[in-house]
Amino acid sequence: MFNGKDSIMKKPLTLAAVLCAGALGLAGCGDNTETAGTSETTSEATPDAASGAPSDVASEASSEATIELVDGYCRAKPAADDDAAMESATDLDKKHSDMTACFGTLKNTSDQDISVKSFAVPSLEGASTELHEVVDGVMQEKPGGFTVAPGETYELVPGGDHLMIMNYDEAIPAGETLEVEITTDADTTLSIEIPVREQPSGEENYGGHEGHDDHE
Repeated sequence: MFNGKDSIMKKPLTLAAVLCAGALGLAGCGDNTETAGTSETTSEATPDAASGAPSDVASEASSEATIELVDGYCRAKPAADDDAAMESATDLDKKHSDMTACFGTLKNTSDQDISVKSFAVPSLEGASTELHEVVDGVMQEKPGGFTVAPGETYELVPGGDHLMIMNYDEAIPAGETLEVEITTDADTTLSIEIPVREQPSGEENYGGHEGHDDHE
């Protein structure tokens, strides 16, 4: 006679939770190689086999905001006390020799709005940073930061919205890279290394920077 108590076979229960970055726009699935000027930010979601179901993990991960900076770069600048370099600089560059800016294309790969609220460049000790816009030819801090709609891009360009670096007298030479940390309203941080390159003064005038003397 079959004895139910003595003959029960215990089978191990396996719980597999696999979260692929390709489906959600997060890094960590497939090739991790990054190109200069392009990166993304993620918040980690680790499945707990003992307490969480796969559906819970997927639901949590789908709400994470993801943003990238494509083709990012910063404009090179000489040191403020480099007299030789300043001889060929424009009057505007001489006046604002402690300033430069970074540009590129912000890309929102999530399904929700993302607002960039601040950025920092840790290697530039003592520098100030702000998110800037140009309104009626005058550069100013942009209230609320840069908001990127789901699946859309947001251009950071000379004479338009940009990442402003101020109060830094030292040189930022072309050919170097800067680590830029961009923080969103969801308190996620994009950390990316972007190149420094020369940009003709005629191409970048900060759209009426002479009206922004409060940063001197």
